[in-house]
Amino acid sequence: MNHHHNLSEKALRLGDKESYKAVNRQALDAFGHSFSLGAAIFCVSIWPMPFVLAWMHLRFADAPLELSFRLPFLGSTVHYFASFLLLYIAVRMLYSMVMNRFEWYSRLKASLAGQKG
Repeated sequence: MNHHHNLSEKALRLGDKESYKAVNRQALDAFGHSFSLGAAIFCVSIWPMPFVLAWMHLRFADAPLELSFRLPFLGSTVHYFASFLLLYIAVRMLYSMVMNRFEWYSRLKASLAGQKG
């Protein structure tokens, strides 16, 4: 996308409107592809959630988590869905921070980003 963006700016500076439109169209296609791929990866990453939530409902529906403090809008008890959601978000953030520290993972992400554009 960045390559196409730079080409479109160069065409605009040179005054070539047809080239600008053609390159800009390619950049929009690349962005659409990248956005769709990101949405697909997101969907793939959350597919186990309904199964986990169904299992948690069977196990913990009648046993809310008692807190030693009050939370705004929730009170002093938290049900399984809220606790799962908070834990899931925390794990995803921690995973992202930990994995980005590995050089091989960063190289893999960079090589995959290079193949897309």
